[in-house]
Amino acid sequence: MLTAEWENHLKRIERGEMSDRDFIISINKFVGDLIKINSRPNAEYAALFPSNRPAGEAVGKCPRCGADVSEAPKGFFWW
Repeated sequence: MLTAEWENHLKRIERGEMSDRDFIISINKFVGDLIKINSRPNAEYAALFPSNRPAGEAVGKCPRCGADVSEAPKGFFWW
């Protein structure tokens, strides 16, 4: 549905009925609203995000944030 709506906006821009600036502003607002709504995990799924650190020593540092990175059976995690 969203793709169809955006395609409609692009057609309107093509026909001169809408400015490209207005389209970008609407996308920025949409993304901003999504971030506000989804800034925290849904309480229903909180158990999927354990707050305790996985066992094991840090195998390195995250190059982006500098947090410790640990290895676990299903992947690498930073804390």
